Amino acid sequence: MRVLAGFLMVVIPGLAWLDAVIAFAVALHITFPGWPLVQRSAAGLLDQALEPEAEASIRQILDRHRSEKVDFHELRTRRAGHRAFVSLHVLVPPTWTVRMSHELANTVEREIIDKLGSASVITHIEPNDDPGAYTDENEP
Repeated sequence: MRVLAGFLMVVIPGLAWLDAVIAFAVALHITFPGWPLVQRSAAGLLDQALEPEAEASIRQILDRHRSEKVDFHELRTRRAGHRAFVSLHVLVPPTWTVRMSHELANTVEREIIDKLGSASVITHIEPNDDPGAYTDENEP
């Protein structure tokens, strides 16, 4: 019906300028509701950092396990589509056995996965007495 009304206005002499105005209005009508859809679709194709709330939840989990002997650093997060990816370094005493370190890493990974739902969590265990362990791998 709107198209027919627009067509009648264009054929009436002196109202030809309405064609451009109506075309612009139709373009706006399509663009504004469609823009969020385009953004959501593009976000699904691109990696993004996790939402601040999700990162805060991860930091709370790490804080619960942090102690004089245990620390965490190099937390990196990203989201690709609906899946979350988390990587971090776990610093433990050099006297800990592989089993003790592995159990801590598994506990932390499980808690993060439980909190985020679908997630891939990678931990890297390092001795806390190695100065090189505190160096960010992306620093020159």
